[in-house]
Amino acid sequence: MSRRFLASIVIIDLGALVAAGVIGSLVVLRDPFPWQSTVDFRGPAGPMVIVLLVGAVVSEFVATKVLTMTVPRPSYARAFLVLIGTFMLLAVYAMVARPWYSLGFLALAGGLWLVAMLTHRFVLRLSPWSESMVIITANQTAVDEINISPHASIKKVLDPQSGLVPDPLAETIGLVIDFGVSFSDKVGQFISSSLLTGTNVRGLTTVYEEHTGKLPLAHLADGWEIPQLVRRNRSYGPFKRLLDLAITLLLVPLSILVGIPAAIAVKLTSTGPVIYRQPRVGRGGKLFTLYKLRTMFNDSEATGPRFASLDDPRITPLGRFLRKLRLDELPQLWNVIRGDLSLVGPRPEQEKFVEQFAREIPFYTDRHLVRPGITGWAQVNYGYAETTDQTVEKLKYDLFYVKHMSVWMDVRIVLRSVATVLTGSGSR
Repeated sequence: MSRRFLASIVIIDLGALVAAGVIGSLVVLRDPFPWQSTVDFRGPAGPMVIVLLVGAVVSEFVATKVLTMTVPRPSYARAFLVLIGTFMLLAVYAMVARPWYSLGFLALAGGLWLVAMLTHRFVLRLSPWSESMVIITANQTAVDEINISPHASIKKVLDPQSGLVPDPLAETIGLVIDFGVSFSDKVGQFISSSLLTGTNVRGLTTVYEEHTGKLPLAHLADGWEIPQLVRRNRSYGPFKRLLDLAITLLLVPLSILVGIPAAIAVKLTSTGPVIYRQPRVGRGGKLFTLYKLRTMFNDSEATGPRFASLDDPRITPLGRFLRKLRLDELPQLWNVIRGDLSLVGPRPEQEKFVEQFAREIPFYTDRHLVRPGITGWAQVNYGYAETTDQTVEKLKYDLFYVKHMSVWMDVRIVLRSVATVLTGSGSR
């Protein structure tokens, strides 16, 4: 159902662009069919319209890759991403080929298109689509977390050892199976008959990941899956490193422009070093020195390291502002250049906490299979963790990233991180 839902959004988006183009052309070019228009014989409008349509198709493809690693939602962000991507491609074409184009037509058509896409999503969000399912599992925690999703409609939860099974499922209801448990004969027969009747059958882990954006720790069989997937995805590592370096070098001038005034302000408003250095655990469990602009009073960790809390008294007034905008992390671009960090990855923790969590939380060290990052999937979905229970939840997001790491996911995390910085949410 999620694929049909996604396809419907793409089709309606493209249809809305065609309609907006016809209206814009009728108003501005005095012709309802812009691809055949020639205004004052200055040039045909056809190439402009073709590039606009091609750009929309390409942008829809990119938006689909970036935004649908979990259950697709009628996202306003997707509408803006498609619009911006389309007009960026059109702008590149205009600079290279220098064709005839009409700013009036593009402004009107683009505005109408955006309004249509946002209106469509508003209507969809009034009554979110849901995936109807029957789940066979004894893991009530996983069921509860799936049930929170607005796109999951759980009709029944069946105990794997039950002697009672429901009637054959309707065509619109899927069967979700916990393959990590044994089944009674009755449940086994029910699964077999469901397969024979064409019921959509999926694993609990897959459904859980799609609806929560997390990895279920209870379903990591003996801990082998994550390392195996990381080895299988080795080809992305070198490309990711090149992207890190290229983007970081582009950001260096801006970081210097912003970072120097921030560093001077730190020096003038509190005593102590401007740059704060702290050992952190990186890829493979190796220690490295993390650099940040100091945001706490000097010797704030004289009694030992501890997590930052809301309204933490150790944070200076200026430090609170720097943390809100994430400006304190600008020196970490040097860590990226050195290879200690990536732009995207699980956030590196202090050695003391890593040793504690490695003892208390299964699979915790699997987050060190990849290079840590300045921002990450856990940061944009969960934020800070202060307790062991919160760290377990955060780890589920980190391992989801480790398992599904790709250029599309990195783009999505960067976009969401930019939104987080602009809103200042989640800072401590």
